Amino acid sequence: MNLHFDLPIELGQGFRYKTIENFKSIYNFYKYIKDDLTHHRIGEKHAHHSRQIDYENVSVETFLNYLNAKVRELVIGHNGDGVNELKDSRVAVDGTPFNVLSDRLFYDFTRIEKKLDENYEKLNKKIERIVNVNDYGADPTGETNSDEAFKKALGSGNVHVHMTAGTYKIKNGIKLPSRSILSGEGKGITIIKLADDAPRETLAVTNKDMDGTAEYIGTKGYSVDGNKARFDEKNVSQGIQFNYPAPSGGSLSSNVRFAGVKYGYIEDIKSIDALLHGFDITYASDDYYYGGDGARVNEELESKFIRINNCESVGHGDDGFYNSP
Repeated sequence: MNLHFDLPIELGQGFRYKTIENFKSIYNFYKYIKDDLTHHRIGEKHAHHSRQIDYENVSVETFLNYLNAKVRELVIGHNGDGVNELKDSRVAVDGTPFNVLSDRLFYDFTRIEKKLDENYEKLNKKIERIVNVNDYGADPTGETNSDEAFKKALGSGNVHVHMTAGTYKIKNGIKLPSRSILSGEGKGITIIKLADDAPRETLAVTNKDMDGTAEYIGTKGYSVDGNKARFDEKNVSQGIQFNYPAPSGGSLSSNVRFAGVKYGYIEDIKSIDALLHGFDITYASDDYYYGGDGARVNEELESKFIRINNCESVGHGDDGFYNSP
């Protein structure tokens, strides 16, 4: 719909002409919307995808895929009555009993997904404001470092920091405080890239608090380039030579890391050329825990209720996705 906004100051013929044309455009647009809506309600046979329609706590598409997979993987025992699971495996986390294991797993996972969605909504409600990191001096051309701009924009949390299209060069990494969101315009559109002089141990994106109190942190919609080629060396590990440099140790040198975060999400992010891991979920420490079999770190330091969705990792030095105690 094209409207005239350059109306003349004087109420003459020109003003009347453009006003009439505006009303015609508005009327024609209204008529088009009305006709299209009528067609959508009455005549259109394939108006929606199954992924757009909810059933219980999931989409119809998810439930149909679940049913199809259930039928494909059905195993019939020698006596014809199927394979019986252990009775205790059919009881959900909240104590609800089921006849077969698959129903109990579907019940538990949909409950978890619903809980994560509720936490996502809770996080959004806790955010007080949305800001553009460019307003704090960030450079989306990648010519200069933007570390200080991210630090100022994120502050002490309670903020949603958005990045525009472009490449943001950083040296020391972005540290997300509790109750914060960092978002971009999408994979390959917004890019966070480690500078050539970034220290080896740099984490491109991680949480700020490292005492187990980090909570309600989300990040989505961008690519992150670990720029491992900034080190012109090869890595020899256990007698095997790899054509990429060695990371610093522990969970350092990863692209996106949550360490001791409660209630967080990482969505629609592509990790490129990380020295260590593309995505790393661990406890509140730069080092990994090696306490032996059966040993566990202090539960308060662990990461919990973290959702990773629609993310990918390429060119990583070790694992694309890594989860440790």
